[in-house]
Amino acid sequence: MTRIRFNGRWPRHPLSPRGLPCTCEGTPADGGYAARVDLENLATGWLTLPDLAEQIGEPLTKVRDWIRDRRLVVIERGEPPVKCVPAEFVHDGELIKGLFGALTVLSDAGYSPDEALRWLLTDEPTLPGRPVDLMAEGRHHAVKRRAMTLAF
Repeated sequence: MTRIRFNGRWPRHPLSPRGLPCTCEGTPADGGYAARVDLENLATGWLTLPDLAEQIGEPLTKVRDWIRDRRLVVIERGEPPVKCVPAEFVHDGELIKGLFGALTVLSDAGYSPDEALRWLLTDEPTLPGRPVDLMAEGRHHAVKRRAMTLAF
């Protein structure tokens, strides 16, 4: 069997996250995931990038490097748009352990930054709660194992 590449990328498996109804694709009429879950209301609070840098004791340039390298995801909120991260990403004055790895695994599974953020902040049926809360408790390995299965 020969596989054909399109624009330098392999075609997605039909059961990849992009093909499942739980991704952010869809409209309110067909009950798509984005219609059911509002990203802004998932987090208990939001931190701007300077606030995040101050709380974790890192320079703002390093935080921006993490965003550029896709090790940290942000959304733009408000008018004018301001880049923010969920307050749940900070635990005891530092970023939760395993966050960079979980975001990398989700990205490799085909999730967009918004989809990855949505997955981390919503209850996962196969895990006891939200993945971000489990990582804050130190159970980041279980979260990453579950994220790895999403690619298949």
